[in-house]
Amino acid sequence: LWCGCKLGIDHSDCDAAIRQHNGQILVPIGQAYYSIHESVVSFVCTPRSNSGITPVDEPTVTFVYSFSTDNCGWYVPGTYKHGDLNVAPEDIGYMNYSPGLDFCGRAEASSADHC
Repeated sequence: LWCGCKLGIDHSDCDAAIRQHNGQILVPIGQAYYSIHESVVSFVCTPRSNSGITPVDEPTVTFVYSFSTDNCGWYVPGTYKHGDLNVAPEDIGYMNYSPGLDFCGRAEASSADHC
């Protein structure tokens, strides 16, 4: 888990981005599924080294965001590494967004695993 401690995010933008993001079943290898709402991006990023596709469903994303909230804080950016033994893990999370941000590249940039 990576947390963006001391970085708050807009509550309504975060909620909207997550609502738009939920329901994704499969993410192609080396691709990202994401939703940007104003100042927040909610994402699932699959590494190019992934040899298969890990299912990511709404209950998984809901668990990840609950886990992130429990460890990082209420409306604090967070990324969780999700996967199984057969494929490379995916990054699932949300963070502040600005045009041109490589959110998949920055998903694991924090050194904090809780706040």
